[in-house]
Amino acid sequence: MSGRGIIRCGGESIELEVALAAGERMKGLLGRDSLEKGRGFLLPACSCVHTLFMRFPIDLVYIDGEMNVVKVCRNVQPYRFSCCLRAESTLELAAGEADRCGIEPGTKIERVEA
Repeated sequence: MSGRGIIRCGGESIELEVALAAGERMKGLLGRDSLEKGRGFLLPACSCVHTLFMRFPIDLVYIDGEMNVVKVCRNVQPYRFSCCLRAESTLELAAGEADRCGIEPGTKIERVEA
């Protein structure tokens, strides 16, 4: 079962897909050709991701339990691994979106809709 929501960070709104089921979490963004501007893929309870077999680069935003950004990895190319042990969730965005939204470590993520 997937979830949806909207968050705001750096003055920009991001429409989310939330991966709740094991199958969704395993598939992630695989099989897609892109992720649109203003959209994100949230992996709750996730501090490590891979981009194996992906077709496009992404930005990774690691978020702690208080909805603060603790790490940002920009323009992560396919066939890479990334972790942040302080993170409780990982937000995947199209490459360049973290900069466009002004997301940096310390940025507070606000839930607009659950």
